[in-house]
Amino acid sequence: MFYNSKNHGSQFISGCFITNRSLYSHFGHTRHTEGGLRDIRYQFSRSRIWETSSGVGHRCDGSGGGQKIKNNVAGAVNRDSRAHRIYYNTGYKGVYQTFPSPSSKNLMSSLKNDNASSKRL
Repeated sequence: MFYNSKNHGSQFISGCFITNRSLYSHFGHTRHTEGGLRDIRYQFSRSRIWETSSGVGHRCDGSGGGQKIKNNVAGAVNRDSRAHRIYYNTGYKGVYQTFPSPSSKNLMSSLKNDNASSKRL
């Protein structure tokens, strides 16, 4: 998932969040540790580059690094073997957009910067 939309060269160049699993909430979760409860918050990172089959390179670089992913996703790339969906609400509810494998696209307007969960299908 990317912080910014694709540029005119059909690339994502911004902070990104990479996962191949379902996320019930894009906010994060609480983990039990030996020292007690620990809050894990999902955020965009930087420093990853990969190419698509067409040779277009997407980069986790630039704006958005360190920002929370909930309600901040503008687009996504799916390089997993299975499709993924991004949902408007936490818990895989509400409006959603499916990203078949492989795909790379901006979120539709009703989800752009209004995302709360994602599911690996």
